[in-house]
Amino acid sequence: MSEDAKRRGAPEPDGPHDDEDRSRANIVAIVFILVLFVGAFWLFKSLQSHREIENCIASGRRDCIDLTAKP
Repeated sequence: MSEDAKRRGAPEPDGPHDDEDRSRANIVAIVFILVLFVGAFWLFKSLQSHREIENCIASGRRDCIDLTAKP
């Protein structure tokens, strides 16, 4: 630890377990943020699709979505 860190009263690292815990926490945070981004992207695409269908229906068209039953 540097002299400056000691003067500021920074805690000394606990050892290799501290670094492992920090790395694991960083990975979990990155995965969580990626899941949020993917979820937001899916939500925005879904809302955009529904908005386009609503605009089509509001304009009076009848062929906005395929309503045929699939066997």
